[in-house]
Formats: sequence, structure tokens, C-alpha cells
Amino acid sequence: MFTMKLLIIFINLLFFMAFSTVSVLAVGEFNSKYNVTYNVQENGSTFVNQEIILTNLFSNLFPTKSVVILGSANIYNISAFDNIGKIFVKVSKNEGQTIVSVNFNEKIVGLGKQYKWFLKYETPDLVSINGLIKEINIPKLELESDVNEYNLKINVPASFGEILYIKPVSQAKLEFTKDELVNRPVSIAFGKYQIYNFNLKYNLVNNSVIPNDTEIALPPDTDTQRIYLNNLTPKPYNMLIDQDGNWLAKYKLNPSEKIEVTATGSALIKSKPNITAPGSTFGITKLWLAEQNYWNTKDPAIKALANKYKTPKEIYDYVVGILKYDYERVKSIPVRYGSLKALANTQSAICMEFTDLFIAIARAGGIPARENDGYAYTNNEKLKPLSLKKDILHSWPEFYDVSENVWRQIDPTWENTTGGVDYFNFLDLNHFVLVKHGARSDYPYPAGAYKDKTGTSKDVEISFGNESNLSEFKKFNLSIIGPDKIFSGFNQNYILKIANAGNVSLQNNSAYISIETPEKTIKQELKIKVIPPFGFMESNIIFKPSLSLSEDMINIKADYDSRQINKEV
Repeated sequence: MFTMKLLIIFINLLFFMAFSTVSVLAVGEFNSKYNVTYNVQENGSTFVNQEIILTNLFSNLFPTKSVVILGSANIYNISAFDNIGKIFVKVSKNEGQTIVSVNFNEKIVGLGKQYKWFLKYETPDLVSINGLIKEINIPKLELESDVNEYNLKINVPASFGEILYIKPVSQAKLEFTKDELVNRPVSIAFGKYQIYNFNLKYNLVNNSVIPNDTEIALPPDTDTQRIYLNNLTPKPYNMLIDQDGNWLAKYKLNPSEKIEVTATGSALIKSKPNITAPGSTFGITKLWLAEQNYWNTKDPAIKALANKYKTPKEIYDYVVGILKYDYERVKSIPVRYGSLKALANTQSAICMEFTDLFIAIARAGGIPARENDGYAYTNNEKLKPLSLKKDILHSWPEFYDVSENVWRQIDPTWENTTGGVDYFNFLDLNHFVLVKHGARSDYPYPAGAYKDKTGTSKDVEISFGNESNLSEFKKFNLSIIGPDKIFSGFNQNYILKIANAGNVSLQNNSAYISIETPEKTIKQELKIKVIPPFGFMESNIIFKPSLSLSEDMINIKADYDSRQINKEV
């Protein structure tokens, strides 16, 4: 009795096929060739056509029947046929599987003789359409030695647009061979960018008997994302940017005061880093190599690893291979271990440990690294798990690529849990940064960490958006504060305040001020690096006149983006 098994594990989709062809042949007595075609439809459903060619290696043997086990119940319109015609198919369902039994019509006997048959079916499980991105996940193949050739061709609608990435295969065609599929899963994405709409809640309370200043972290611009902050209620008294590029909204709370801050807007996520984007140059300092809580760069064990694994890819591969994801820990609010405890508990890691261990080793080896906390879209929490399911939060590291002067976001957690999908060379567009940790490992807190007293509220709501959500509204307010009367021989100080009243950051611009007097006109340019929405910047302008001037002799103008205001005196 001959038994041949072809096991195809769909890592990304928990979808596998096991082919058991039972005949009078023994293992090694025939070769098989598979020509597989995925015909993807507009709605993501896929028609699968498998051509299987069995070649006899002996003169007196032949295959008679096959049992195909499809590891999904979402299999439809199953049919089989050979050169004679339709093959009778018996289909049954059991524990989420589809079992297909076929009896071959022909008995092809003879050395080198071939038997060709076809299996067709439809499934919605191969393609996922997530917002503006379409993804196809091809599993890593596990083949018996008798399968000497396996070819896969994918046909997609023109509406899918251009290929965003194919990883890990460096090609632009949708045809794959056995060698390309047996090494690791292949992930393909179509589209240009992703858009998310967000609605975030922050519960703030001042338990003190005196007024208190506090702050919250809002989603920031980075070199791969652009924020459209349409509403922030109540408004902060200012918005600042810290050393990591985080947007920090500042609030004053009276004694025993409680407020709920609501932030709504959209985020545009792109695939390639923009080195001129706001936030891309933040943090290129020695702070990004320093030891921090959870990042034990001075520990001998971490140092030893940094001496052994010297490149970001070597560190990444080590972390992916040494840690094992612990799904039990995410069933409750998990405690963060940090890099040392992660090494001591390699079989009980979640995304925080994958991130902390990578950062600690990288920093110990002189590679700037930091943490991203944020939203991560997942359609399968087994393969792409989250650290906080209620608020769909996840953490992943990034390192500074000195060869191209950009930060590279990576996700060792998901490469581990998906069984090898490449999250080093290309992340994806499913990661939305809410906060970055570099100068400190545990502050500022991301959205979702500002809970009410029950601690059970859902404070992070994020959904897919489209281009209509990206309405850019640029507005600014200029004001000038200074003396109405100027005395000769004394320094006169004016303060120019530029406030961002729009929904996007003001970046890489200039403001201009001119003070016109009968004696002379003083002009000054003020460089604006970044002002986030609801934020402002101030600049001092000092000059010493030789004449005393009254208010009706002073004309002050400020200009930004070809618009002017006059100081009312």
C-alpha cells in the first residue's frame, strides 16, 4: 500500500491542506508535479485550480484514489476531473475541516506513464481586504520528497492596483516555484497607503488639593505616518513635542477635577520612510543608546549577546528564535518583564518582551533603538496577537539605519507567531504608532492607558478610512505682544506667538516680523520646525531705537504663508 502526503500549512490564515493519495504504490515509486492557480476575484474570494501530474517510476503500479483534507470549512464548489471526465467527489465536514474523497477514473500502468487530474474549489480564506490594502498570504510549503515540482500562479483583478510589496521574494511577478515557497511564507500586498480613523478617550483626574498640570500623548507624525487631528475636546493650553517626536497635549486641572479628553481624526500610513517628515530627525542622540528601565544594556548577559549578534538583522533573528509567545499572559492585563526577565523566561514572552530584548541588545551594541506602542490591525489573534485586546494595543521596536539615515520599524513578535512572515525588511501598513519610547522606556503613556476608575472602559476605537477623511485644514493665528511706547537707548522686547489652529502640523516653514518706525524698519525671519495642531511657539524680538517713539509711530506686521496681520495699538 502506498501513501503519499503533501502538507501545505497556511501560516497566516490557520489554513492547511493534507493530501493522502492511497494506491497500490509505495513511497518513492512515483513523482508528482503541481501546477496551482489562484484566480482572485474583486471581493477577495479565490478560485483555486490544482493540476496534479503523477508519474509512475515502475511499470506495474498505478494510483487509484485520493483523500484530500482541507483545513477549513470555508471551501465551496468543489469538483474534480481527469482526461476521461468528471471524478466523483465525496465531501464531508468535521471539526472545521473539509474532507474530499475521490476515486480516479483511469488506471495508468507503465514506467514513466503519467496520470493527470484536477481539483477545483472556491475559498474566501486566501485574501484579506483591509481598508485600502489587499493582502494575499501564501503559506510555507512542507512537501514530501516525491513532490519534485510545485508551481503557483496568482491572477488578480486590475482594480487591486500596484504591488506594494512581496516578501520575502524580491520580484514583481506573481509566479512562484517550489524553492520560493518551501523556505518561508510569502506575503503580498496591493495598494499605496492605509488610512485609519481614530476616536481616543483620555480620563484625567487631579486627586490633589492644589491645581495640577498634566499631559496626554496623542498620535504623532512620524516618518511613515501623517496625522489629521480634527478635534480635541477640551482644548489644551498648549501642545508640545518631546525628544521622540511625541505630541503632548497640556492641561491644567483644578483640585479634585476630572475631565474626559476626546481626540478624533485620521492617520495616513505609508510604506517608505520620509526622511524630511516631522519626527524623523527626533532622537538621533546618545539617549537612544542609554540604559533604561526594562532595557538592561549594562548587564553582562545582554553585553555578551551584543558582542555575538552585531547587526540589527542578527539581533532580530536571535530574538525571533529564542522567545516563545505565551498566549495565556494576554488573557489578563500582563506585567511587563523587561529584557533580563525575558531572557530568564524565554518560553513566556509577549510583544513587550520581544521589543525590550531587541532594544536592549541593540543599544548595548551601539545601535540606536526605541519602542513603538500603538494600534495593530489583526484578523487573526493567534497569528498576529495583541498585548491588550480591549484597546487593540501592540508594541514593536525600531532601529536607526545609519546607512540611509532613517528609522526602521520591525516586528519580531509577529514574525515569530506567523511562523516566519518577514517583518524585518518590510513591516506592513497594519501598524499605527500612538506613542514612541526612546528617551524613556515607559513614558509617555499611549492612548488606552488613561482609564477611568473602573479600568474597564474601551478608550481606543480605530477603523479603516479613505481619502475623503484626509481633509487638510491649515490655519494659524499670529499675535504680537510688546510695549506701546518705545524709549530711545533701551532694548525693546516684542514676543511673536504663532499658534496652529489647523488639523495638521505646521512644519519646515518660516514666519516673518517687521517693525516699521520713522527711523528704520527691522525685519526678522523665524524658523518653524514643527508646530502640532493646538500647539504654538513664541519668539523674542529685541531692538534698541535711537529715538523715542509713540504708539502711532510704530507699525508691526507679522507674515506667515503670505498672510499678514497688524498689531492693534
